[in-house]
Order: sequence, then structure tokens, then C-alpha cells
Amino acid sequence: MGIDLSGKGGYTGWSFASWGEILDLAMEFGWKPRGTQISANYIRSLRRRLRKAGKSPAQVERAIRTARKSHHREYGMNDSQIVSARDAKELAYGLNTALSAIEDLYTVYGVRTQVRCDFDPRVLSMLKGFCSADDRKLLREFIAFCEAGRFEIN
Repeated sequence: MGIDLSGKGGYTGWSFASWGEILDLAMEFGWKPRGTQISANYIRSLRRRLRKAGKSPAQVERAIRTARKSHHREYGMNDSQIVSARDAKELAYGLNTALSAIEDLYTVYGVRTQVRCDFDPRVLSMLKGFCSADDRKLLREFIAFCEAGRFEIN
């Protein structure tokens, strides 16, 4: 199991651990999460289930209002939540900033360059975790995915 993302940028998937690392990296480099939104598909599914259970229209609408208010707004779950286009672009910007730092500080073999930096060891460790050629390529692809606009987390 993991996180599946789909949107205007196509489809991509991450393990739960990798997804968490991506989000942490972006936050470290300036991304301020706005919170996810409940998806229209979830609302339609909830409405259908409640009608099938014999609930009145007023009960259905009340349950939908409650679902919208109680939505967790988290990124780490795969509950068909939506990341807005603005949030996705800001996520891409944070990751792009991190990618620039990675390319300045590490060779594709994970060897530290001589560039001076003021990052604490935890951040350096995060950056080193994405320094291989394959990881940089995945990061670039995900940045392009985010720049395409809103996406859904499944």
C-alpha cells in the first residue's frame, strides 16, 4: 500500500515513507501546507450510500455538512482528498528550492561538494537522501506533476 496521486499532471505513486519524506523536504524549504479538501467523489459516494440507506434529503445534507466540517485536511492519508492547484504549485516551489540545494551540495554519487552551507545535520541528511541521479529525476518529475495543478490523493 502507498499513496497514489492523480491529477492534471497524470499519475504517480509513493510509498507512505517516501511521501512523508517529500512533504518534509518541501516544508523545510518553504512550503506551508494549506490543507487538503474533501473530494467531490467522496461526497457523491457518501450521498449515494446515505440515500440507499433510506435517509431523508435533510439527513443526507446534514451528514454531508458534517463530513465537510470534520475533514482532516491531512496529506498523509489516502482518503481521496484534493490538493488545490495553488497548494500544489507552492509544494513544487519548495521542492524545486530543495532540488537546487541538493545539486549545489552533493554530486550524483552522494559525495559532499565544497560549497559552504548553513543547514543543520538533519536537513543535510534529508538532502543527501535525494542526491542520487534517480532520486533527482523522480524529484523533477514530481515537481512537474505538481506544477500542472491540483491533484487527488488516493
